[in-house]
Amino acid sequence: MKNINNMVENSVKEYSQNYISDKDKTKLKKDIREAVFSIVFLLAGFIYGKIFPNQEVIQGSIYLIGVAIIGIPVFVTAVKGFLQKDINSSMEILVSIAILVSVLDGQYILAGLIPIILTLVHFLEEKSIMGGRDAIEGLKKLQADTAIILVDGTEKEIPKSDCTITTKEFNDETENGVIVTVEYQGCSFQFFSETEEVL
Repeated sequence: MKNINNMVENSVKEYSQNYISDKDKTKLKKDIREAVFSIVFLLAGFIYGKIFPNQEVIQGSIYLIGVAIIGIPVFVTAVKGFLQKDINSSMEILVSIAILVSVLDGQYILAGLIPIILTLVHFLEEKSIMGGRDAIEGLKKLQADTAIILVDGTEKEIPKSDCTITTKEFNDETENGVIVTVEYQGCSFQFFSETEEVL
């Protein structure tokens, strides 16, 4: 149990910002715990069936416990989502139908694996979203804090805060854009950045 909590914490800690709330972290831990316990019961049922091949009722019962551990929360979410007409619960609704059909067909391992895969997908999705947000934050920090100017033929680095930057829209018949003016101690330069072609 403690190892599962540590695994979730460590997978979230590698990102520089905390993009996941404590509530979402708790739900993620709970989902992974349920998946692990479900896998344990599915494996136990499989091993029991190999050792005692004639006792299918007990084997099926062990499988059903594993399916129930992970399947009941999915069913609860699906029913709530269906009653509230919540589009975000559509995946759980489809998974619930797949679990139900698999159990009725006697495919207990499949019935357990479907929600386990869903849990794994949710976990990887959260990690990829956090990684994307972390990358965007990193790109925001790439903007230079200093500017390099030429003073008497020599390059000099100055803080960006010492410069005044102004922008002015420019529109005529051939092009639209922005004129950017950078000023430093009485000196200035301008450049044009095109924003839209005129047809």
